[in-house]
Parts: sequence; C-alpha cells; structure tokens
Amino acid sequence: MKKIILLFFSLMLLACSSRKDIVYYQDIDNMDFSSVEEINSHPKIQINDILNISTAALNPESVIPFSFNTGENNNQNRQVELLKLTGYLVNSEGEINFPQLGKINVKGKTTQEVQSILEKKLSVYIKDPTVNVRIINYKFTIQGEVKQPGTFEVIEENITLPQALGLAGDLTINGRRDNILIYRQEGGERDIKRIDLTQSD
Repeated sequence: MKKIILLFFSLMLLACSSRKDIVYYQDIDNMDFSSVEEINSHPKIQINDILNISTAALNPESVIPFSFNTGENNNQNRQVELLKLTGYLVNSEGEINFPQLGKINVKGKTTQEVQSILEKKLSVYIKDPTVNVRIINYKFTIQGEVKQPGTFEVIEENITLPQALGLAGDLTINGRRDNILIYRQEGGERDIKRIDLTQSD
C-alpha cells in the first residue's frame, strides 16, 4: 500500500510541473548565437581578494627574496586552504604588500595586468622574470530550490550560471527556472538581475 501511495504522490508532483516549466533553453534551435567575449575575460581584483602569486626565473635563487615562501616550490600540489594562508590579501586600500617591492595597488586590475606590473618591477632585479597571478578565494552562494544549497569555492576565474547550478546539483522539480535571481557585488556596487533559464537569450 505504501508503494502505491508513494507512486501516486510522485505522479501528482510531475503532473503539477509541465514540460515548459522545467525544460531549459526551449528556443535554442531558433537562436543565432554570436561570440561572447566576456567568457574569455579576466575578473577585476577587488578588496579582500586573496591572490596566489608565484614567480620564476632562469636562476631560481634570484626570486627567493621576492617570495614569502622562501625555499619552497610554489607550483607544488598544495591545498587551497594553505594557499590562502600564504596568499596576498588585498587590503582596504586595494593594495598588496609584495616582498622587497612594497605596496602595489591591484584593485580594479585583472590578474593579467597585475602579472605584467610585477614582471616589469621585478625585471629591475631579476633577469627575465615570469609571474603567475590567480585569485584563490572566488566563491558563490546558491540558495533556494536546488539539491545542495550552500557556498561553493572554485579556482576558475570565470564560472557560468549553468556551471554554478551544476555544482549545487541543479534545480529541483519545484524550482522555478524562469525566475533565477542573481546578486553580484562588483566595484562596491550590488548588481541584481533576473534570469529565465527556459529561454536561450
């Protein structure tokens, strides 16, 4: 008897949600897509970001004075939490304190721009330096009708909405795909948008 009741209840739930309510990108076959440059862009660094900065050169010993992790290989497979402890925190002035070079303003710049700035400054002391900069505390929060709501951390510089929902286990059958609310904090301002995932635009 329990199995019959459970099956009946499941059928009722499915009946309440029509196909047009749960299918993503319903008009995708009719869309003429153009390239999206923002996907390949780099995010701008903000206050409280934590940067992982690694330096290299033909002579490895020449970069030791410019590293907090003296004697260690920054390219080893280390946990992100440990990298956060040794990373460069962007202070309230939008600056990081780099060894020997002092305070460097990074707010509003991309990781690629900061790499170029550091390579130029280091080239005064080091021959052919190479710098790699990554934001390592990029996170987002998903609430509502998803299978696994919560806060997620990623190491990618960009993440799409479908990727974010995928990490949360996707929307449940009760989640409204036509009313996704996105909050973003950028440059001290909050940007709020509503997204309809049943449409491809």
